[in-house]
Amino acid sequence: MGRTHAEAIKRLEEDAVLVAIWGGSRAPALANRCGAAWEPTLEAMMRRPDIDAVVLTTPHHLHAREALLAMESGKHVLIEKPIATTVEDADRLLQAARQYRVVLGSGYHQRFRINNIRARQVIGAGAIGRVLTAQVSMPMYIQAAKSQFGGNWDWWNLPESIGHLLNAAPHAIDLMRWFTGAEVANISAFCRTFAPDQAVEDTTMATMELSDGTLFSFFSSNALPAPAFPGASQTPPAQDPGYRPHIG
Repeated sequence: MGRTHAEAIKRLEEDAVLVAIWGGSRAPALANRCGAAWEPTLEAMMRRPDIDAVVLTTPHHLHAREALLAMESGKHVLIEKPIATTVEDADRLLQAARQYRVVLGSGYHQRFRINNIRARQVIGAGAIGRVLTAQVSMPMYIQAAKSQFGGNWDWWNLPESIGHLLNAAPHAIDLMRWFTGAEVANISAFCRTFAPDQAVEDTTMATMELSDGTLFSFFSSNALPAPAFPGASQTPPAQDPGYRPHIG
């Protein structure tokens, strides 16, 4: 996602300037390709006076510390979901945003997909009547993610990352809240670890009741055979001669 955000910013030539990149073994090469500076430490980047806002695309358990440092430096922050791994850290971030008077946002890119925008319009217009139930299934095969996006995904399996639930559920729950205007009122769920050598949850089945009475079922798993979807490519984009970066 760091690469995706960097490429997207480069396309917004009149609205944003990509100043610097930090973090990860591929950061220097990405900075060079995008014509941006590379900073060796997060602290050095936050000290730069020519940066107004930062995008955090690091592993989940790092979000809180990095976002707090950014806001203490007077910078606006967009964090790839989830904004934190605990409620306490999330509350700390909200308080910091108020204290330092900066904007704190979460990267819910699903809200910008054409089909999701259209679905919200249809529901809001009452074209299908009142929504009573909804089902969301979010399968992902971890090896496919590694081949498609590159990089080291071992952090997904670290206990401090909590589990696959925090990779998938935020998108699903946010879309249901966005579609209906309601909040989650009750939830019952089973979390399991099915894949071998996993230290964290990799599969969740949940049922939720929203505040307007809508019933919502949710399934997510990365303990799946490849491909997760029919026709999904297993070829790394860098090796695909027809590859073009997709922004959106």
